[in-house]
Amino acid sequence: MNSCKALAWIKEVYKGYLRLVILMLLTKKPMHGYEIMKEIEAKTLGFWRPTPGGLYPLLKRMRKKGEIQSKWLKINRRKRKIYQITINGEKKLRNALKKQKMINEMLNRLFMEFLTNILEVKPPLKLKQLQLFQNVFSLENLKPKTAKEKKRILLNLKTIIEEHIEAAQEILKIINEKLNKLQ
Repeated sequence: MNSCKALAWIKEVYKGYLRLVILMLLTKKPMHGYEIMKEIEAKTLGFWRPTPGGLYPLLKRMRKKGEIQSKWLKINRRKRKIYQITINGEKKLRNALKKQKMINEMLNRLFMEFLTNILEVKPPLKLKQLQLFQNVFSLENLKPKTAKEKKRILLNLKTIIEEHIEAAQEILKIINEKLNKLQ
C-alpha cells in the first residue's frame, strides 16, 4: 500500500470512528457541535481533537442519512444547532458495535494464532475466553439508568480487566522462560 492510499484509508477509518463516537455521545443527550468536539477531546484526554472542518460536514452527512436530527435552540442568548440521535442512528450504532465486536474477535483469534504458531507460546485457556469490552459496552449499557446499573457495569469491567492482567502475567512468565532458555 503506497503512502497516499494509506493516508486515505486512515482518513476514512478516522471518519468512521468519529461517526460512531458521535452516535454514542448522542445516546446520552442531545448536543451542539462544539459540545461534541469538547466531549470527545475530554473523553480521550486530549488525544483526539476533532476540528470544525472535520466535524460539521460529517454531522451534515449523518443528518442526510437520517442517523441524527437537528434543531435550532437559543442557549444563553445564542442560537445553537442541537443534534440528537434518531431511531435509525441507534440501529446503525447497534450494527456498528456488532461489527466492531466481530473485528475484535477476529483480531483476538489472530493474536492467539500468533502466540501459538509463531512464538510457540501456549496461551492460558482463560485468555482465549476473554474479550476486554465484550458485552460491557453494548448499546443498552451506554446510558445506565441507575447507580446500581453503573455499579454492575463497572464491577463487570473490573473483573474482566483483572482476568486479562492475570492472563497477560502468565504469558509474560512463559515468554521470560523462553527468553532465559535462548540465552
